[in-house]
Amino acid sequence: MDGLLMAQQLQTLSIEATGFLGINTQDSPTNIDTSFAAKADNCVIDEFGRIGARKGTRQISDVDATTAALPLVSLFEFIDPNGNDTFLTSHNKKIYSYVLGETSAINKTPAGYTVTDDNWKIVSLQDHAFFFNRDQEPLIWHKESGTYGLEAFSDHAHATGNVPYANEALAAYGRVWVADVTNDKSTVYWSDLLNGHAWSGGTSGSLNLQTVWTSGFDEIVALAAHNGFLVIFGRHSIVIYSGAESPANMVLEDVIEGIGCIERDSVQNTGSDIIFLSNDGVRSLGRTIQEKSSPIGDISRNIRNSLMATVKRHSGPIKSTYAPKEGFYLLSMPEENITYCFDLKKLLPEGAARVTTWSQINPHCFCLDHSGNLYIGALGGLLAYDTFTDTNNLSATTTYLLEYESNPMDFGRPANLKFLRKFETSVIGNVGENSTLTWYYDYSPSTLNTFNFAPPALEPNSEEFSNIENNRIANGYFENNITNWTVNNLVVHGSGGGISTTINPETLVVRGDSSYAYQNISTQVTTGKTYTLIYDVVEIQGLALPNPDASGAVIKVGNAANDGTVYNSGKITETGSYFHTFTATDDADFITLGAGGTSADKVWYDNIQLYQHDTLNSTITTGYTGAEFSADVNQTGYTGSEFTSGLLVQTPSAHGSGNGKVVTIGLKATIDGSAYSIQRIDIQVLLGRTV
Repeated sequence: MDGLLMAQQLQTLSIEATGFLGINTQDSPTNIDTSFAAKADNCVIDEFGRIGARKGTRQISDVDATTAALPLVSLFEFIDPNGNDTFLTSHNKKIYSYVLGETSAINKTPAGYTVTDDNWKIVSLQDHAFFFNRDQEPLIWHKESGTYGLEAFSDHAHATGNVPYANEALAAYGRVWVADVTNDKSTVYWSDLLNGHAWSGGTSGSLNLQTVWTSGFDEIVALAAHNGFLVIFGRHSIVIYSGAESPANMVLEDVIEGIGCIERDSVQNTGSDIIFLSNDGVRSLGRTIQEKSSPIGDISRNIRNSLMATVKRHSGPIKSTYAPKEGFYLLSMPEENITYCFDLKKLLPEGAARVTTWSQINPHCFCLDHSGNLYIGALGGLLAYDTFTDTNNLSATTTYLLEYESNPMDFGRPANLKFLRKFETSVIGNVGENSTLTWYYDYSPSTLNTFNFAPPALEPNSEEFSNIENNRIANGYFENNITNWTVNNLVVHGSGGGISTTINPETLVVRGDSSYAYQNISTQVTTGKTYTLIYDVVEIQGLALPNPDASGAVIKVGNAANDGTVYNSGKITETGSYFHTFTATDDADFITLGAGGTSADKVWYDNIQLYQHDTLNSTITTGYTGAEFSADVNQTGYTGSEFTSGLLVQTPSAHGSGNGKVVTIGLKATIDGSAYSIQRIDIQVLLGRTV
């Protein structure tokens, strides 16, 4: 049979919990769970376990206008004894302070002090903050004469001893600990108890690890404190001491060989564990202690090779944070314009975290405030992680793009051609988000197929509409000729258009021949307001292509007949109930309803109603279970009772095209002010001949 198979039925593949397992670039793509993703950019794993949009960034402080192209590199929140908080940051080889609510940061660099590098490690003890940076004299932030300021250690009136010019610092167990001193990378130093500026006398001291390194040599990269232990991260090993509350009596508990830390600012304490970047991926200290040198349990297991390739390319500092409110660990490499987001709410069975990526924000540093809110230092200023838009200055906002892409799928039949017949997606989010479904075959993105959908909005029969009769600003029931529409305000072009009595009840007839019906509503459409137009199509004659112009619009809103913004496109091919929701982009008087482009085309409209949403909640609890909504605008079969997450469930569908042995599916959504997540994608595929 020349390799041909008998005709086969359509098969359906459901990608449930789409992307739920995060990105997997490590394993063979056609043999892994379809809940893994090949790409999940500007995404997080949301509280319901779905791939969803990350939050946006809101700029709260700028920096010197002349150096706005340079980033904030270090960021720290200092809380004084009265509970007042101040952000301390470095930028353009200067050190700034910023108080929330103020417009700009203030330069606090000590007079005569030369900053050679912005990559500071900042820690606080008592009512002081301490700044450490490689080969630079440490700085002290403290209050003098009623005002907080910054000065070098040597200028501090109460500083004692020779403070090490260290690159790493830790405030823990009542003292400041430092390490990674030039020409001395095996020694840990600590200050006197409760006195971070005292480095001689008292209980200050040091510990040299040259005889502790099991390989004979290593160098200290980072320090951490955990459950009474002092954790010393070498580049190739980890040393753990107990009894750090009394350094002179510390006891060596463990030395872990073969695994170390390669980036100072990758170390984060999660409360129950310590996360860090090693030479073979992002690791959990707890699992590392259990498994010793085994690399199997690293939490970056599913992206290990691609992650480390990015690390190798990146030449600047790598920064991280752990945000308990969000449940994720962020690892940022700004020179590569990528931030890896590791979801730590629940690890996968093999110990790996679910991973997504972020682009566009490009963080250069992070910090958490005392309430656990996340702040980001980036180009141009200080950003707060909230809302669902990004800001590029103190006033302008920008959208950003959520991108999901599956791993290539062969449907368990690698030798057969696949013909995609239909897609049905379930997405959860605000109606204003525009999404694009994509697919391509045989690892060839150059052959990309796309389908754009602007999802439907509010179910007209839902509870939200039951109490908003006062929000109806126009209706066209057409009983007794015209109800609430005046002949003067109803303009119909085309021979045979107008009010029809041949259909019972009376209807509005729109005839083609480049003609449309316009209704001049008594209450204007207002910029920024959201509206829903509801109408019935009771009879169709001819092609019924709405509007013969290039837009093919079903609805136009503008200041003149057949003018303004297009809010829906497609064609009416069957009778039924229709609705469209839109947010007005300008003040306008006219709504245009279309017919076909020839005199043979007619559409009979009835029960036309326009609602304004000014009393509706911006998040709508309603769900759709029907499968009839596609490129056409007929929206039937929705029940409105399936979902209760507070966001709209949308189930648009599209017809597939093309063929190949391996299929890759994607979804893109423009995020512009509201949450968005992907629930599932259903694919109907026909298996063809063997190749």
